[in-house]
Amino acid sequence: MHVDAIIKEKGKDVYATSPDASLLVASSELRDRDVGALLVLDDRRNIVGIISERDIIQTIGARGKQALDLPVSMAMTRNVFTCQSGHSLTDVMQIMADNRLRHLPVVDEEQLQGMISIGDVVGRRIAETEMEVRAMRDYVGAAG
Repeated sequence: MHVDAIIKEKGKDVYATSPDASLLVASSELRDRDVGALLVLDDRRNIVGIISERDIIQTIGARGKQALDLPVSMAMTRNVFTCQSGHSLTDVMQIMADNRLRHLPVVDEEQLQGMISIGDVVGRRIAETEMEVRAMRDYVGAAG
């Protein structure tokens, strides 16, 4: 199974914010969209960062409630890991585990295709495993 199957199922919608938006605006967007991270895009729609719930909480913890007035650019993660639609779920799980990531933008040939979360990957992997178990049971049942 590959990342493209997840993107086909969930769609290519990606929620994003500007580096100039306040952390309060970004946190409201996270709440309203019920997502854990937003891509941070520049005026040309290039990825310049990612802002997650974790980033916001760490910034508030370090600076207090006035941190909510800071721009996203002050708290975002600038080194954004990405994957490609052809990556296997195993590859993506390894990238996420090695780098302690919960969200990965999917980029093919410099074009943003979507974003996947660890929940998307684990859910798809569980469904895949259940299908394999059913196939094995059917095979064993037919052979017996």
